[in-house]
Amino acid sequence: MISQSEQKDKLTSETLDVLRFPMVVVVVFIHYQFYNGTHPSADTTFAQDAYHICYLLFQKILSLPAVPIFFTISGYYFFFRLKDFNLSVYGRKLKSRLHTLLIPYVLWCLIYVFRSLPNLITLASTASDILVSLFRKIIDPHIYYDSYQWNTNIINWFGQMPVHSTSPLSVPLWYVRDLMVLVLLTPVLYFVLKRKALRIVFMSIVAFCLFSGVWPDIHGLNPVGLFYFSAGACFALSHTDLCSAIYPFRRLFYVSYAISLPVYTYLLHVGYAFPYGVREVWTLIAALTYICFAYRLVSQHGVRRNSFLVSSVFFVYVFHFFIIGIPGRIFPFTASHDPLIDISIYFYNVFLTVVSCLVVYYLLSRFMPRLCSVLTGNRRNKR
Repeated sequence: MISQSEQKDKLTSETLDVLRFPMVVVVVFIHYQFYNGTHPSADTTFAQDAYHICYLLFQKILSLPAVPIFFTISGYYFFFRLKDFNLSVYGRKLKSRLHTLLIPYVLWCLIYVFRSLPNLITLASTASDILVSLFRKIIDPHIYYDSYQWNTNIINWFGQMPVHSTSPLSVPLWYVRDLMVLVLLTPVLYFVLKRKALRIVFMSIVAFCLFSGVWPDIHGLNPVGLFYFSAGACFALSHTDLCSAIYPFRRLFYVSYAISLPVYTYLLHVGYAFPYGVREVWTLIAALTYICFAYRLVSQHGVRRNSFLVSSVFFVYVFHFFIIGIPGRIFPFTASHDPLIDISIYFYNVFLTVVSCLVVYYLLSRFMPRLCSVLTGNRRNKR
């Protein structure tokens, strides 16, 4: 007979797995803005307003909690059922993350380097020039850590520009990079978060940094990852079930979400400049709401995870950035001057990108399972 504790663990595991695939889909919505070439602005016509609001909802609002939820899940399960944390446990967990994080991370960075080979061939005059350029790219440390930067013009609470965000050459991998840094810091996090007084002080400081924009210039360690990873760790280290502990407050989160969503959307639509921290508060409200809603679907409506979709999440997260926009060009849906039709085209292209990722993932797992296992950190075999 399953104990109440085991039942809670099962429901939470099911809930977090149910959340994973929808969260990776909204990540695709976020990144599609880099390629569609259209950044609509507010207009007087209903159709243009609708297009702009749709753009804001899926790229700027509803998608914000996706990566924070991934950080929370990672922090929770890193310390899940951990009775002690010594050098042996730390070494074992590092060895595990070598296969699930570091090796896939390096391989996908290299794959992205080789993706630029056609451009190198076009620009170089000889084969030796191509090889030299390729070699220089491969040994460039910035390729693996901080090739890109964004959020360079935001002002924090104290009128200063907060530290900008950075990523390796493949932009989505910033999450994996930051997660590896957090894993290295887990002995410190364990020492602090295991003690109630230190935990309260630490989480208060990190929360202040998150909402104020005050943070040192450390690429690979940002307050978003630290706060949500540590929050998940707090539940695990205090032996508190994540979802069942949050769920009793669901009405507060639902009401906050229902009120703030239209207000936040409208003010963004009309170009209101929010002070730093409003976006972060909205992200927290939305993340808690999504977790509660998923928990309700699982615990009361019998929704269950799809093992294939859950195992594909890492692959979709990384691979979509390589092909985003390409499926839409292969199977064109002619753009128009009607914003409502353009909304359909937008969803159509994101849908094709996700489906293409799933097809490639299925073929890899079916015909090249060992390669698929390495590229995804052996996640398929763990299901």
